[in-house]
Amino acid sequence: MDLKELKKQVEQITKELKSKASGDTAVLVDSLSFLFSIMLETSTGIMVQNERLTNTIIDLQETIKDLRRQLNMDSHNSSKPPSSDGYKKPNKARSLRKPTGRKPGGQKGHSGANMELPHKPDEVKKHHPNKCMTCPHFASCVANGKVFECGEKRFIVEAVVTTKVIEHQSLKAVACPCGESKLKGEFPEEVKAYVQYGDTFTAMAGLLSTFGAVSTDRIQTIIDGMFNVTLSEGTICSMVENADKR
Repeated sequence: MDLKELKKQVEQITKELKSKASGDTAVLVDSLSFLFSIMLETSTGIMVQNERLTNTIIDLQETIKDLRRQLNMDSHNSSKPPSSDGYKKPNKARSLRKPTGRKPGGQKGHSGANMELPHKPDEVKKHHPNKCMTCPHFASCVANGKVFECGEKRFIVEAVVTTKVIEHQSLKAVACPCGESKLKGEFPEEVKAYVQYGDTFTAMAGLLSTFGAVSTDRIQTIIDGMFNVTLSEGTICSMVENADKR
């Protein structure tokens, strides 16, 4: 039975009892009716809260299912890029290839593709035997030049990031033997400002913006971090346009 119907029946019974009762009995009927009404209201509130709680639990269960589904998504079962996989190992199918028994890597007789030196070494570091370095004759042996010779060479190729500042000077004649007093050298056409950035920065900004698809803000950060050179957004845009024209 619905609570509303039960409440109507209670009100009807209360009216009938009050019509037949008198004195203390009528007061008792009113008290019982009041208590029953409180019980009905409380029951109604509990039912409403239970319904809301049930709906909340259902919503949470659906949210948990959705989150689990998203956590299990990677580049193999969705349109997400491989870079979004992170360090999570994808659930790939096991390879059907049979083991050959050979070690991984280049096999014997394989022509390897080793790194090549881009140019002659700029710096040579010599490593003497540890025991010789503690010998009292070590300094004289090194000065002799014939005690030690290179037994093995290994190379490390490092990237050097630096800047090169070129100063342009316009010279004027101050003691010309021909009597000229207004002779002055001309700057090259491309040297227009007191301080300006060269073609290397123009090429770098153009490559980062177009080929690398890097934003202007990040180009600023990259160049500032690598070369300690601050470029404004307007300068970067001008460099990109200039690189495009050239």
